[in-house]
Amino acid sequence: MRIGLQTWGSDGDIRPFFALAGALRSMGHEVTVALTSVDNKDYSELARSLDVAVIHVGNIPANVSDLNIPDFINTRNPLKQLQMVIEKFFEPLVEEMFEAAVKLCEENEVVVGHHVVHPLKTAAQLTRSPYTSVFLCHSFLPSRYKGPYPFPDLGPYINPVLWKVVKIVSDSVTKKYVNRMRVSAGIEPVKHVMGEGWDSPLLNLVAVSRELCEPAPDWNGKYDVCGFFNMATESEPWSPSDDLREFFDRGNPPVYYTFGSMTQGDPEFVTRYMIESAVRSGCRAIVQSQWEDAGHIPEHKNVFRIGKTPHQNIFPHCSAVVHHGGAGTTQSSLLAGLPSVVVAHAFDQPFWGSELKRIGVAKHVFNARNATKSSFDKAVDKLANAVRNTRSSISLAEKAKIIGALMKEEQGAKNAAGIITRLFQQ
Repeated sequence: MRIGLQTWGSDGDIRPFFALAGALRSMGHEVTVALTSVDNKDYSELARSLDVAVIHVGNIPANVSDLNIPDFINTRNPLKQLQMVIEKFFEPLVEEMFEAAVKLCEENEVVVGHHVVHPLKTAAQLTRSPYTSVFLCHSFLPSRYKGPYPFPDLGPYINPVLWKVVKIVSDSVTKKYVNRMRVSAGIEPVKHVMGEGWDSPLLNLVAVSRELCEPAPDWNGKYDVCGFFNMATESEPWSPSDDLREFFDRGNPPVYYTFGSMTQGDPEFVTRYMIESAVRSGCRAIVQSQWEDAGHIPEHKNVFRIGKTPHQNIFPHCSAVVHHGGAGTTQSSLLAGLPSVVVAHAFDQPFWGSELKRIGVAKHVFNARNATKSSFDKAVDKLANAVRNTRSSISLAEKAKIIGALMKEEQGAKNAAGIITRLFQQ
């Protein structure tokens, strides 16, 4: 089959689609990935390694580094944060995304999209193309048997009421953008974005480990929990440099620090926060950052500096991960069997932190808004103490190893590729 994939966002939103593309390609399908990177990142090399076609859709006029991260984080209303991101990083290219989506539908037999990429669903309805939606986070999937985050489970009679409220609140920000495109394409507007606007009537794949997301009894097959879409290690050949190999050999497994794209807002401050925490905790650490923008920070013998590195390759060499709670980093840390300390910044990151606490692989989840220049020492001490507690916890380490071993058996991208093949291949 010819299968087209479309996604939007940062690495955590794009890499899972390449993992799925690779799995589909290994089954003999011709695959094209259309993507819009908020970092304006080029994924051509990764596409070549997987033998799939790639289309980079648009060049976002703003970059994540243009977003005032401190103000963004301090905006306590997550809907306001969402609106800021939509207007700065999604809407400016929505027409180009729609044009790419229409072409993807015309040139492929099946299309698969990130659930937020509503232009693809609109194009699929317009062209009558089979469409599959992919959810990278399970916090958006309503069930009477669970409460929407951050509410607890209040039972099968109260939970549906809470989900209705969440739908209405979500619509207050997102619906106008979705329906503007649908109406302009001559398609009936949706009543609610959550469900109608995001879901596929044919197939909805949940790219989350079952160790984190058990299918709800009332989903009735609407959502298929496949497992984490992790990139195959052979698709990104990597070996440690001589300096890094020597660092590994010099002592105990280090703690890995990364705040992903959240580093871009103020690289020097965020990097100081990570490094000072590592030093005060007394641990050996690998700190991932934009070092070209944080060059005034003194080096430390127990801290190794690194740029972007495939997590599936380097995490197995570490003892714990300090991260921002992104979906991809969260599941990569689990897959490697490592406990976490989470410093959540925005969106679904507090949710992922709460999930790691729930399953017993994290004790500490902080909010990045509490790490300011005026509260720097206090915030660093808290993070350093959390790292010490995490590294010394036998229960966290054992639980993480058990979950990691189970996740290795899931093969989420392969599962999803098999489901797509069975459903659509005639």
